[in-house]
Amino acid sequence: MHDFMKNALEWVLDKEEKAARNHAIANEDIDKQIDILTTKKEKYQQDCEDMLHEFEHLLTRLNAIKEKNRDSA
Repeated sequence: MHDFMKNALEWVLDKEEKAARNHAIANEDIDKQIDILTTKKEKYQQDCEDMLHEFEHLLTRLNAIKEKNRDSA
């Protein structure tokens, strides 16, 4: 599914590139799309960073549990 979406988006971008070359699409429309994608990218980047911090927290706790278990054995 991921490859399908990637290919579909590439196809759409190719069509938009051709339209832009023929001046059939306004730069303002492209700017709007850039703004939308930039906003989404920033949100996803923050979400990923939050998830990575949570994974680090979980790994730290698990390693502490492992050490306590080793000490009591």
